[in-house]
Amino acid sequence: PWDIRGNRLPETPEHTIHLAASYTWDVAGGALTARWDYYWQDNVFLEIFNHNAFQSGSWDQHNATLTFESGNGRWSVRGWIKNIENDVHITGGKRTTLNTGFGVTEPRAYGASARWNFGAI
Repeated sequence: PWDIRGNRLPETPEHTIHLAASYTWDVAGGALTARWDYYWQDNVFLEIFNHNAFQSGSWDQHNATLTFESGNGRWSVRGWIKNIENDVHITGGKRTTLNTGFGVTEPRAYGASARWNFGAI
């Protein structure tokens, strides 16, 4: 039997940082809000034995959102982008006798949405 006392749990970073900042400007017809999110994760081991061969390095990711909300609050539009740098990072993994599989971050994604408030029903 192997002694795994003191080892870190698989896929559990020792440190993570999540920062966010937003700012709202009053503009003609409403308000414009910009938001930036940052996430950093320390390295993780992908199995209970904490072998360096099955370790994922630290990684980070940036996301951003821009929202315009009308002055009366009836409608808004939002544009967003996730994983701005389009980096791919290993987020987890499983090793079996026959193979090894890994989870990875999603590639860059972007989109927009609109909201309309019909009022009280």
